[in-house]
Amino acid sequence: MAGTYPTYAFKVNGINNPPSALTLTTEIAISTYNGSSLLDKSTGCPISYQPNPLASTAAVLSVSDPSVGAYSAYTVKLIVENEVPADGNLVLTFPKWDDVSLGALVVNSMVTASIVTKCEIASNSPSCSVEPDFTTSGLDKVIVKNAFTSTGKVSPGTEISVTVRNVRNPPTLQPRSTFGISTADGASNLIDSVSGLTLTLTSIGTFTGTTASYTELQGDTGMGQKGTY
Repeated sequence: MAGTYPTYAFKVNGINNPPSALTLTTEIAISTYNGSSLLDKSTGCPISYQPNPLASTAAVLSVSDPSVGAYSAYTVKLIVENEVPADGNLVLTFPKWDDVSLGALVVNSMVTASIVTKCEIASNSPSCSVEPDFTTSGLDKVIVKNAFTSTGKVSPGTEISVTVRNVRNPPTLQPRSTFGISTADGASNLIDSVSGLTLTLTSIGTFTGTTASYTELQGDTGMGQKGTY
């Protein structure tokens, strides 16, 4: 019947995905031939592709001082699942230092003077630089750069450890579960990503060097009577 055309579906296997969560836009051209003679040619079929970053097989968060409100060193260990290029970065995410329950009017940052004290890549200790990013709503980011320039690309299965100091612990013992770490390429496109790392503090501060006492200033000292103290 004139104007009726068959529909064909094609499946192509074995195509390698991009090495990071980079947005790619491409077009597919389809041609039909009768032997060597071109019959039809179709272009302009856009495909936008952005792979999701794959979660790492393992990640661990630990702190040097588990006390409420203390300034502590935070260490995150990550086992790489996908290869990280030599110009890649690490991206650490922290929740805001949020003490609304204490009546605070301003949400502050946990990372006030972040300094990377140590990067370890398979027992090597390259020199790292740090770039805080406090622009993301609800989260703070610390971008660790130059982590792999001296060691070269990082192979899958390699353990990465990074420590950031001068991080202020949360103001209560309530567990916080919005910590995370990601590997990224040199353009900050994510490769491996782990979120939901939980921090649970175990101790609170105590008052020291003070005693409590009272003195009646005025009023009746009799039992059950009202006085001012």
